[in-house]
Amino acid sequence: MKFSLKKVLIIERKDCTIKEFRKGDKLEYIMWSIYRELYKKSYPSADFDILFMKAKRNKFNQKDINYLDYSIKEELFNEILQNMTNKFKLKKYEKELISRSVLLGCSPKFIKQ
Repeated sequence: MKFSLKKVLIIERKDCTIKEFRKGDKLEYIMWSIYRELYKKSYPSADFDILFMKAKRNKFNQKDINYLDYSIKEELFNEILQNMTNKFKLKKYEKELISRSVLLGCSPKFIKQ
């Protein structure tokens, strides 16, 4: 998938404003896509965009999402991560960067199997 447009505007709902991604923010766009898929498949299921828009800001002015309220099977998590990084044909170092960022970010907690 190539990102040749100057802007990629992600609009999935008319009732909320979605973050705008500019050219060069390909990795951020992919991370957001992964988070959307993870929360869609988590328990309880959630819409990541709505969670982000409703999240309150912490003392560092960052959005604070209650990611520990959501859980996902580790196998499913790894499958989603692998499928999404393969879908966008990333280089090895980009895959590692995204994987670590998602793991250390606001991804749902793992369920023991």
